[in-house]
Formats: sequence, C-alpha cells, structure tokens
Amino acid sequence: MPQDLIKLVLDPGVTRHEFRRLASVLGWTVRGFGKDLPDEPFEEAWGTRGQRHEVHFVEDPFVGLSYLLLDSADREPVLDEVKDRLHVWSVEETIGSLRDAPSPQLRAERVRILALCAPSDQEEASVAAFGSAAQDPSEEVRESVVFAGAYLPGWSALREILGRMAASDASPAIRADAQAMLETLDTP
Repeated sequence: MPQDLIKLVLDPGVTRHEFRRLASVLGWTVRGFGKDLPDEPFEEAWGTRGQRHEVHFVEDPFVGLSYLLLDSADREPVLDEVKDRLHVWSVEETIGSLRDAPSPQLRAERVRILALCAPSDQEEASVAAFGSAAQDPSEEVRESVVFAGAYLPGWSALREILGRMAASDASPAIRADAQAMLETLDTP
C-alpha cells in the first residue's frame, strides 16, 4: 500500500449497500465496480462531489471487514464526511477494544481490525497488542495474529512474533500457519 494511501476501517456491520446510500447522500458517483466473486475482495470506486477525490470501498472476505481507500491531496474534507456518518476504527480505539473484548470472537475480530488500520510503518502500541494477542488462550485470536502478517509485511517486530509462534505455539496448526506466513512474506 503506498504511503499516501489512507485506509479507513469500517465497523463490521457496514455493508456495501449502506455505503452506497452514504455515497448517494454525499453526491458521489460510481466510477467502477469490481466483480463479485466468492473468496475475492469486492471493490468499487466512487468519485466525490466535483470528482476531486476517488474513494474505493472494499469488502474483504479474508478478514470479514470492509474498508475505504482514499488516495489524494487535500483529503481532510472527505475523511470528515465519512467519519461524521460512519464509525471508522482508529488504532487507539482498536487496541483499547481488543484489551477489553470479553470473548475470543471479539478479540480475534479486533486483531483483524488492527491489522487493517495500523500504519504501514511499525509502531510500538500495535506491536505490543499483537504480541499480547499472540499469547491469547484462544486459537482463533492467535490465528488472527498470523493473518495480520499478510497486511503488515514490513513490520519486523510482527515477523519476530510470527517466528515465536512458528517455533512454540501450543497448536500444531498455528505453528504451521505462522511458518507458512513467514515463508510467504519472504517470497519476493
């Protein structure tokens, strides 16, 4: 993902239909639709009012979440419009929610949200959250940490966490998945 591309992770309940209603209210126009294929991310492009900005809505079946991609200068008005109308996850909110999540399913979902909303440059609070999640008693949560590697390939600290998981996780399946993720990340 290019450095100047912003990813806004939407609340898990936001569907493409809800986003389309929002885009319509904001006066945005469709620029293109992707193919709706099983097990493939669905993407559609929208031009903001005046066609000054392009916003991509993505439904990602791999993480079970939707997000927006925005790549343009002077994008603050668009960010504000979206944030005023839809819940968008921040790193800080996600880390707090991960820490407080009462169930393994919610903790796993928060790990996936963090993988999407974390900056492309490694930062310590997220690394610590991934490290804690890698030691969660739930295999579902630990598996989400493995999956985070695909979304943050440049994070050396996450690779170290995956290395520890590949070497010593209690689950043979997670050890194998962590090793496979490391091999995938090392493939040019």
